[in-house]
Amino acid sequence: EKFNNELETWVEIPSDVIPFNERPWMKSAEVTDELVKQIIDDKTNYSLGNKKGKFVIIEFFDHQCGWCKKTNAEMHKAVASAEGKNIRWIPIDTPIFGEASQTIARFVLAAGKQGKYAEMHTAVGEAKGKLDEAGLIALGKKLGLNGDKLKKDADSKEIRGKLEANQKYAKKLNINGVPMLIVDGKINPGALFGEKLQEAVKASQAK
Repeated sequence: EKFNNELETWVEIPSDVIPFNERPWMKSAEVTDELVKQIIDDKTNYSLGNKKGKFVIIEFFDHQCGWCKKTNAEMHKAVASAEGKNIRWIPIDTPIFGEASQTIARFVLAAGKQGKYAEMHTAVGEAKGKLDEAGLIALGKKLGLNGDKLKKDADSKEIRGKLEANQKYAKKLNINGVPMLIVDGKINPGALFGEKLQEAVKASQAK
């Protein structure tokens, strides 16, 4: 099932010519590899840290998820550090906790239309309490965003479509919960901070 005829094309992978019951692990790995490549090449996704970094961390997350917030806060520090200068972090907004999460994700993506995705991503993560539309607009204004444009973009078909596309990626990768990260091509279920993140930062230096 295609989610966007302009962005998605069918791709044959090597194991397509091998019966699934002979090498099921190969099919699964190749499908994952191809989806990761599509996410990396998808120009509608934002990249934080080094946009040309060779060590890629893809994160599916919800702004209202506590472990996601912890991961995001540590990831911001990691990509800003000298040790993490080769990391390209691709956050995939994947709201799963109802309408409030959908609203936050839409406004964060909308901030990107004014060049402030990273700033809004950080601000939402640091905000205390629940954020409604009024709170998100106020937060955006503090970042220098045009409030009217922010709301218009957040309500746009383009932004809503982007969230649908993100959910399609998650579904194809069998992601049922967040945070879920793909670190240098390898699935990393659960949060990424502390020792695990330090190991990833160290590995990124060898790329």
